[in-house]
Formats: sequence, structure tokens, C-alpha cells
Amino acid sequence: MHIGAESESQMQTITQTKGRDLVSLAQALAAQKENSRDLVIPTQKLEMSQDGKLGFVNGTDQFFDLNNWSRSQLSGYTAIPKQYFDRISEENKPLLADMVNHSLIKTSLQAKEEGKSESRMLRTVGPTIRALVSGKFRRLDAFDLLNETLPILLDNQFEPISCELTEKRVYVKAVTKKITSEVKVNDPVQFGVMFSTSDVGAGSLALEPFIYRLVCLNGMVTESTIKKRHIGRNQASDNIEELLSQSTLELGDRAFFAQLRDVLTASMKPEVFEREVNKMRKAADIPIKNFDLENVVELAMRSMSITGDNTKKSILDSLASGNQGAGLTMWGLANSFTAAAKAEHLDYDQSVELERAGGEIINLNANQWKHIAEIVH
Repeated sequence: MHIGAESESQMQTITQTKGRDLVSLAQALAAQKENSRDLVIPTQKLEMSQDGKLGFVNGTDQFFDLNNWSRSQLSGYTAIPKQYFDRISEENKPLLADMVNHSLIKTSLQAKEEGKSESRMLRTVGPTIRALVSGKFRRLDAFDLLNETLPILLDNQFEPISCELTEKRVYVKAVTKKITSEVKVNDPVQFGVMFSTSDVGAGSLALEPFIYRLVCLNGMVTESTIKKRHIGRNQASDNIEELLSQSTLELGDRAFFAQLRDVLTASMKPEVFEREVNKMRKAADIPIKNFDLENVVELAMRSMSITGDNTKKSILDSLASGNQGAGLTMWGLANSFTAAAKAEHLDYDQSVELERAGGEIINLNANQWKHIAEIVH
């Protein structure tokens, strides 16, 4: 492992093709925060209009559009299968409204019978609901997260190379030219970290090592270091409440952000990188013995819960091409997934899933690897 100055050809960091730069991310998060409102609505007062909007009547009507993520949350809450929900939304909005409202009333009555108060938090930005979550949902703001973590990244000479704000999550990937190594001769990798969070109920905050392979500019996400669920005090009541003050939450957030800063700093140590690179070196010496490569890719995708014919083709093409010298090995298969992450047909969330899948392949145990890449099925 090398720490310090390196040859320019190996050490030059090139921004990934997917995502946006840090300035663009900060502007998007600031605009979102400026235009956001959080409302806790008792379920019995929540309703869908005949034109497919969700909201409530409280002196004046307040109804909002749903994006794809909040639609999926509403379909789950009302137990209406997502594919059917989407189809009826296109074909017959009044029917969908009747189904949603019936389910909301049923849920409210059931909660009342059990002596409970059921509510949902609507996280809105402008005219759109970006999240429909529990009244217990604890708001860890992504803008604040960026403010807390960015100085640590920059102080440790980690350069953000790819950022994104999706409907579900916020991502920042950063690498450092100071800490590099080689998986094989002439196969250099740089050390990085990826942190991501969701303030709309799409998973917890995660801080993960990010390994950047320089010969092909593939990124691989490995083991998660820290996770934090967005659960807080139960805010359910019988009144519609707009959450204006976060003073109590901010006290708890300060403690959490202090913990996050400590863990982030610890995650940037060279020994963390060397541990991950050692796994990759071992993977580079583990061959694929099943030469039905399509079968290998199918089994690996199934094991990693990755789907899609176009994605399968991208992975298979990369594996067959040798992946810039990675070859028909565990290292090569892992890089086939991370190479496929660049495909234009994928959104950023899907690309990160493939980068994580690459890391998962490196961590397969002997029996799992044998099933995928050694046995002819």
C-alpha cells in the first residue's frame, strides 16, 4: 500500500459519469429544504381526491401530487399491490380514490378499536408528497448531514467524485489520492467512502467503504460501517400538526452527528482500505470453473437480488471481455457488476445496488462461490 505522492497516470481521479457534482447537490438540497413542509395527519382525516391527489380538509383543502416513491409507500400502507395501484392510477383515478379511502377508513377504525391513534407524516416539497411515513418518523435532514460530514472529508483530503439526490436517497462518494494500492500488478485502486441517507423512509443512514478501480473507473461499495434508523418520538395525535420546530430533535441529532463524525474519521484509516484490498487480492486468484458464463451471471444476480435483462447483458458482456485484466475470476465477476452500474438505462439507486453487489461477491463464502461459479447446473 502506498500513502502519499504517486505517479500521475495512476493517481488522477476522474469524476464518474453518473450523478452530479457537490455544488449541484448542495444547491438541490438547499432548494428542497427551503420548499419543504412536514405535516402529521391523523389517518381518519387523510383522503385521496378523485383526481388522484392525497391530502386532507382542514378549513381549506390541501391536496398534493404523489411521486413514484410516495405512491409506493401509499400502496403499501393501504395494502394495494403497487403494479395494480399504478395501473388503476392511469386508467381509473376515481376507482383508485375509492379503494384508498376505504382502506384509510378501515385502518383508522381498527386503530380506534385498539385504543390507538394512527397517523401519517406527509413530507412535502412544493406541491408534491415526497414521503408518506409513520408519525414516529425522525427527521434527519440530508442538508444537515452534508454540512456535518463534508468538512471531515475535505480535511482528510477526500474528494467528492459523484453525488446524487434521488426520490429515495442522497449519496456522496469521495476518494483520496493519498491512499492507494494494487489488487494485481498494474491494477491500482484508490480508497474512498460513500455515505448515503434517506429522509423519506427508504432505509437508514449508511457509511460504507468505497473502492475505486482506476483502470476502468469502476466503484465498488463494501461493508457498511454505521446504520441509523430514522425513528423518533411517536408524534401521533388527533390533530393535524405542521412540524415547525426541531429544537428537541436537534439536541439528539447533535449527539448522533458527533458519533457519525467519529465513525467517519475512523473509517478513513489506511488499515480499513488494506483489509478490503486484501479480500480483492484473494478474489483475483479464485477462478470461475463453470464456463457457462450466462449461467454464472444468472446465479450471481439471483443471489444478489439483481434483476433485468439489460443489466444481465451488461454484466455478461463485461465478464466475457475480461474486465481490463480482471479475467474469469471472482474479482472479474465482481467488476462485471460494477461495470454494469454505468449503464445508461439504470438510475442512480440501481447503479449503487450493482456497486454493492460487486462488494458482496468479494465477500461470498466458499460454498456460495462454489454454487455460483464452480458447479455446472
